[in-house]
Amino acid sequence: MVTITQEIFFEEIAQAVFNDLKTKLLNKQPNHCLRVDYLPTAVMTYTCEKLNLDKELKAKDVEAYVLTDKKANAFELESGRLIELRNRLSFGVLVVFIPQGFRGAAEDSYDIHTFEAYDLAGVLNEHKKELINGFTEEQQEIVKAIFDTSIARKQRIENQLRYLLALKKDGCTWETAGAYLHHLNLIPDLKLKEEDVQGMC
Repeated sequence: MVTITQEIFFEEIAQAVFNDLKTKLLNKQPNHCLRVDYLPTAVMTYTCEKLNLDKELKAKDVEAYVLTDKKANAFELESGRLIELRNRLSFGVLVVFIPQGFRGAAEDSYDIHTFEAYDLAGVLNEHKKELINGFTEEQQEIVKAIFDTSIARKQRIENQLRYLLALKKDGCTWETAGAYLHHLNLIPDLKLKEEDVQGMC
């Protein structure tokens, strides 16, 4: 049995967001500003670090920061300094991650009128598809059988991703598919068989 810790899960989400963001950022024109909201702060930090360390993005002068009240590391930025960076005559692409509930000074200076809002919709669903495609055809049949049940379909995407991560790390068999059902708010079943899935709610 493997445990999907919060750290493992957040790193996985950060990778998904990074992959999507990188593709978009490489196509942005100079002097572009982008804001990213609605992510846990830990995910923002992981993603921000990945963006700043990527060689292709560095070559395009992409700068990424997490907005904060008090700067504690190189990837954090206070709102006053953010406005200074935005007001430069020439720069590459400026990305700012705004933690949930953050209320900084001059908030309207980095709202959606001056910073394009990053659209998170679909990113996690796309990552779910990528995880499933990473399994063999036989394993995908197991996953499909589970996800075709009504209760699995109703689960939040985060729960579905945790389930897929557990299968990815432990190997996808009918036994493991049953063992990690708790991620989908179902009772685990170490003796799960294909015919049993049809009787699941």
